[in-house]
Amino acid sequence: MKILIIGGTGTISSAITRQLAAEGNDLWLLNRGNRNSDLPQNVRLITGDIKEHPETQIEDQEFDLWCDRVIETMEASKRTLITFHDC
Repeated sequence: MKILIIGGTGTISSAITRQLAAEGNDLWLLNRGNRNSDLPQNVRLITGDIKEHPETQIEDQEFDLWCDRVIETMEASKRTLITFHDC
């Protein structure tokens, strides 16, 4: 399964990232790149900020599943849904 996690390196999401990678998923992370040093080798990274034109960071990609681990407000939730509604 091709999965995109927005974030993926926090306390809870890093465990999710490790588990999904261990299961052999085609796992991608979109994050600012501040804490990527301990990621499994098979994780693909897209360095960027979800708040700054995220659609250009994933254009031409399709995902079976995506998960935003950095949503903090209703506005952020709307932004994510609009950005990824076709993925």
